[in-house]
Amino acid sequence: TKRIPIAAGLGGGSSDAAATLIGLNDLWDLGLSRPELLPLAARLGSDVSFFLRPEPFAVGRGRGDVCESIPHARRLSHVLVIPDAQLSTKEIYEQAQWDLPPPPNMGKTGEKYIWWGGLTASKPSLTMVLHALSNGSLSELAEGLWNDLEPEAIRRCPSSALIVSHLRDLGCLGVRLSGSGPAVFGLCSDLQQAQEVAAQVRGRAAPSWRVES
Repeated sequence: TKRIPIAAGLGGGSSDAAATLIGLNDLWDLGLSRPELLPLAARLGSDVSFFLRPEPFAVGRGRGDVCESIPHARRLSHVLVIPDAQLSTKEIYEQAQWDLPPPPNMGKTGEKYIWWGGLTASKPSLTMVLHALSNGSLSELAEGLWNDLEPEAIRRCPSSALIVSHLRDLGCLGVRLSGSGPAVFGLCSDLQQAQEVAAQVRGRAAPSWRVES
């Protein structure tokens, strides 16, 4: 049973494709192993292969279809906020200005100005994220979070910037857009904090926003 909004940057379409491969394998009694399904998954989409794996974390290499599992990573708690908008992953990738600064008005929400990072400073390294997932350091993980697609996604859906601002104000350790957006996640220290933040977001959220913890 899935309740993932479409075109939200949450991998709903890719996980559907992976589930379909598994279902057809069983329905037609093909007897293919998960590794044998991977080439088919790669033909359907870059991140479909990830959803054939049992582990919750993996590094995607190549074009994302070659996944290396990250074992023993700790369970994480998040708040997920989804505005009433849909973004095309294909269009976001095509229009994203890789490593370039956003327009001057990017991220302005009332009197706040959100600095999207990576404009003058170097990006966090993947090594930092892998180390943080292995040793359970949430502060290091939050510092290492990165998404090159954010500026273009926010340009198309400015309400995502407001959500980012709310989650940061409420004390989330790290806040980023998920995938190609417009969904936004906030990393929390534990489930209790995630539930508290979610309750506060609901109190100030637009009626159309969906909030999950």
